[in-house]
Amino acid sequence: SGRQKTLERGGGVESSRGEPPMILPPYEPLEYETVFAADVMFFQSAKAALQKAQTANKGVERANKRHFKHMEQLEIARRGMEEDEDGDRPRGSYDAFESLAISAESVEYQATEAHGPLLQQLALVQILSAISLEAHINIRAETLLKGRFWSAFERLNLDAKWLFLPNILGLPGFEPGAEPFQGFDRLISARNRLVHYKPHKEKYEGFDDPEGFAK
Repeated sequence: SGRQKTLERGGGVESSRGEPPMILPPYEPLEYETVFAADVMFFQSAKAALQKAQTANKGVERANKRHFKHMEQLEIARRGMEEDEDGDRPRGSYDAFESLAISAESVEYQATEAHGPLLQQLALVQILSAISLEAHINIRAETLLKGRFWSAFERLNLDAKWLFLPNILGLPGFEPGAEPFQGFDRLISARNRLVHYKPHKEKYEGFDDPEGFAK
């Protein structure tokens, strides 16, 4: 008894009880559009990589402490081998020093290896952050710019896109010589060095981080 018969569009809905039909106005079906939020996806991936980098950094700190402590013990053992006035060396001092000297290479290697996961995650943070910013500015521009404006905008470099789009829309823009644009510029430079990587070699003493590490 609760069933209804649907009439054609622009008509009405007639009850099975014979009641007068409810007249519905003509309408067009709704159309929906979806946008793949790539900028959000890359941003969340960058955040996840940053959290992993923070965890990996703790591993580096632990490895460096073990290395530092081992080198302290090695130095103590070395001084313990010094001969006395009669030219005698304390019994067993050389064996203690030799054991520590042999294991020092392994401890140093572990300290070096601990940097691997940290560097990997930091590289992902730089790359994914830059990709997120590029995806975001493209999504915004494609929505707001039409025709030749969009075609011309699409050919710009990433830094130029972030400089020009606010000005094109009459919005407050960025000052190239000030933050946050300077930080953005460093991010893009880091991304470019990673994506277009060229081998870089420098001396490493096994304890202090190499100069290029911070870069």
